[in-house]
Amino acid sequence: MKLLPRRGLPLSAAALLRNAGIDTIHLGEIEMSEVEDAEIIQRAREERGVVSTH
Repeated sequence: MKLLPRRGLPLSAAALLRNAGIDTIHLGEIEMSEVEDAEIIQRAREERGVVSTH
C-alpha cells in the first residue's frame, strides 16, 4: 500500500517516511496538490494507496 499525503504534510515529511521504509509519494511531488478530490481519490485507487489529509 502506498501513502499519498496532501497539503497538510510538508514534502520533507514524505521523505522522512520513505527513509523509514514507508512507500510514500507526496501529491505535491507529482503535481497533484491542487487538483480536485475526485482526481486524487482516483489516483489513490490506481496506486492502491491511502490519501492522508487533515
